Amino acid sequence: MEGSDVFISYSRKDREIARALAEALAARGWRVWWDWNLVGGADFRREIQAALERSAKAIVLWSRNSIDSAFVLDEAGLALTGRKLVPISIDGSAPPLGFGAIHTLTLGDLARDMPAIEAALRGDPPPAPAAPPQPARARPGRRAVLAGGAVAALLAGAGGWFAYERRRGGSAPRPRIALVVGAAAYRNLPRLNNTLNDARAVSEALAARGFRVMEALEPTGAELRDAVGRFRTLLALGGVGLFYFAGTAVHIDGRDLIFPVDCGPVANEAEAFAAALDVTELTGPLDRLFAAGPAASLAGLVVIGKDGSRAPVEGAAEAPAPVPSGRRAEADQGAILVYAASAGEVAFDAARPGAEHSPFAEAFLAELEAGDASLGALGKGVRRRVQALTDGAQNPVLEDRSLADFAFGDPARDPEGVLRIVMIDACRDNPFRPAGPGQTTPDAAKADR
Repeated sequence: MEGSDVFISYSRKDREIARALAEALAARGWRVWWDWNLVGGADFRREIQAALERSAKAIVLWSRNSIDSAFVLDEAGLALTGRKLVPISIDGSAPPLGFGAIHTLTLGDLARDMPAIEAALRGDPPPAPAAPPQPARARPGRRAVLAGGAVAALLAGAGGWFAYERRRGGSAPRPRIALVVGAAAYRNLPRLNNTLNDARAVSEALAARGFRVMEALEPTGAELRDAVGRFRTLLALGGVGLFYFAGTAVHIDGRDLIFPVDCGPVANEAEAFAAALDVTELTGPLDRLFAAGPAASLAGLVVIGKDGSRAPVEGAAEAPAPVPSGRRAEADQGAILVYAASAGEVAFDAARPGAEHSPFAEAFLAELEAGDASLGALGKGVRRRVQALTDGAQNPVLEDRSLADFAFGDPARDPEGVLRIVMIDACRDNPFRPAGPGQTTPDAAKADR
């Protein structure tokens, strides 16, 4: 069996810190083993020893809890004998007797200390202290047009750990993570025909462009929020996060509300807010995003491979990694929002009889295949295609609130920090109020969302 790059030894009482470190390392390209990988029923002592022996390096998290743990001491001894020990003190505790001769790192701010940890794993000298960050120059805001699908972010691996392919001879690529949601079989709202086709096709297109994609089809309210919780966990590690929603939504007082399949009958605005997920949860300041609460399960989620293969995700989701609040403003590259329709418009589920995709999904997939242009240029192409498909009745919109440029086909240009892309392929009208001047009403020949 192939070994991992890093084995992590820790006390059970320090599990959350071990989890945050494991996810941070995996997101940077390291193959990580920790005991969350154990299969139920396994001979765990033998499995742990074998995993440690197969690992290139072993991190031991020293704390007031672990220095008295017989298991941690045994694992640290094996790592020391194998010349693979990388000790880290997580609460200032000194290493126990017998391990004091090995240089021990001190963990304070995980994001700040990751370069030193990675240097130790590679056997390199510790990096020089980083220069104070320079304030970013904000680009002038611009409002262009695109067509809605939804991009925001998720990557998760079965059992709670994630492994990117490590780029040999170079630094690991910045993570691209995506959560794609498709909702069709509504219990108390009209059913939709093409949203699942759209979600599956978009998932495969994103996976082919370097995104680690998680797919949630027909999610209940609890499952939708749990999936978004995992997205927050991964987004805290940095990278480009893409959230794509195909389903039913409404637009009320400037806020877009997306509905899970188990929402109750919705007869007024108050019931809409109670039943739906507000998209602003994905686009607000990072402090608010990371404070929105933990996920609880991964039921119904599927991981998409680069070849389009699908595998269910197993295990329970965990709370987001602690991200130091003092670094969030520095890391935040803002958000790019892509809507399938302008405010007040409907988004069609199909533009013609027998169509397998919505006009927006059809246009988005076609533009991706045409050349992987920058998101702004791609958005204009999507808008033109959707207008042609709907005779001008549906007009996609791109709102750029970011400080960064993004191109699907050029991962090398992905910005440092956190960039969020949110794509919503759903209606943006308010059915609880009369249509105002210039607002469209659904065409009876075209089903809308």
